[in-house]
Amino acid sequence: MMGDYVDAKPPPIRRHSITAPRPKRKTPITPRKQQALGREENIANNDEARKKAIAKTLAKAEAERLAREGEKRRKAIAAKDVNQSLHPKNIIYYEDEKPITSTFEMDESERNKFYNEGISGVELERMEEELHIQDRGFDRGNLFLYYCINFICENRIRMKDLHVYHKRYFPRFKHYNLYKTIGKAENINSHHYQQIKLNENIKPPKTNNLNKSGERIANMHTFFVDCDGIPFEEFVSSRPNFISQKIFSTVELIRYFFRSVDEWMIGDVKFIGIVHPNAEGVEFSGLENSITLEQARPNICFSAIGYGYKLPQAYSSQKDFLNNFEDEILAKLKTNMSSNCKDLMDQFNESTNLRNTTYCENQSISAYISKANNNPNSSKLSDICNKLNTHMIKDVFTKTNFVTLYRVKKVDSEHITIEKEPLEAPARKSLDKKLDAMIARLKN
Repeated sequence: MMGDYVDAKPPPIRRHSITAPRPKRKTPITPRKQQALGREENIANNDEARKKAIAKTLAKAEAERLAREGEKRRKAIAAKDVNQSLHPKNIIYYEDEKPITSTFEMDESERNKFYNEGISGVELERMEEELHIQDRGFDRGNLFLYYCINFICENRIRMKDLHVYHKRYFPRFKHYNLYKTIGKAENINSHHYQQIKLNENIKPPKTNNLNKSGERIANMHTFFVDCDGIPFEEFVSSRPNFISQKIFSTVELIRYFFRSVDEWMIGDVKFIGIVHPNAEGVEFSGLENSITLEQARPNICFSAIGYGYKLPQAYSSQKDFLNNFEDEILAKLKTNMSSNCKDLMDQFNESTNLRNTTYCENQSISAYISKANNNPNSSKLSDICNKLNTHMIKDVFTKTNFVTLYRVKKVDSEHITIEKEPLEAPARKSLDKKLDAMIARLKN
């Protein structure tokens, strides 16, 4: 049996390749496998590191989301039409509410709506047309209102593009801290700032709701203010430009208007309409000759303006000032609803030292006749003043500075220019024609 395999060929010898086999790729260790390696060999995967990694991922995702939303908002704002503004364009702030509320015969709810929403130019235009259609449709209040509005419209703007708000809709700006600093020092020593210079390196306060107030200011066209007799034209002509925050007046709305300049863009132009002395000048010409000081005293007030952060103490002594010059002041108010009393202040024995300060200059004071509604002892103006005849009304508007428009421009981060805005001859002629048409339909 064994012989059968003697001649059989041996099996071929298997030769191995000298090339090393390719190493197998290691399978990446998954987090689940990492957990099996043990805590000491997997420090990066402990609880603290994991929380940090998760927080980092979430923060990155949130930042990317906010960036996308911010970009969407920027594009939306850039593309937003002017008419989609939260507040209308060409806002007119008008101090005296009575001409508006009486013109539109507002009840309490309508008056509250006016305070919040104002009156559109379309409504103003509609009512003006209605008053022109009526026989004796105008009274002295809405005559004055529409004269002011048409004054603006002659400066190349249509009435229907305006929007009138009451003064309370205008943002209220706080005093500089300098105001309190001056008061504290003068309470200790009234002559503190006669020689010592005020340190002006204090930043101004900001409004609480800057976005809301900023837009109302940005959209402002004109602010009409009863100046209570202050000699605004004299003040404006005192220098070529002004630091807006240093225009100080007892008339708060004048202060607020110039405080708002901080929110303007450089190059912005806005207007302030100065009513001299107040709207009652359309109805009355001055005190009756027979009126005594005691009868007129509750209705005699004072207003002042100066270039500084606060008026000197001499201007707060109004009662003493009136007692010292009662005959002179009474005589001045017999023929006018207000009168500049700067000449009398120069003679005031208490003002010699108290009005020369390092924080205020170029002060002026005026006396004016006020309604003084909050004074229970005050008289009605119809009882102590001369009624203005109808034929004299046009002269009040056209031959005095009763209503004057000033152009205010922000020229740099601090300074403004204030210039009277004149009406060209064609515009003046057009305004006179409108005034004649209103007076022709005047009730009384």
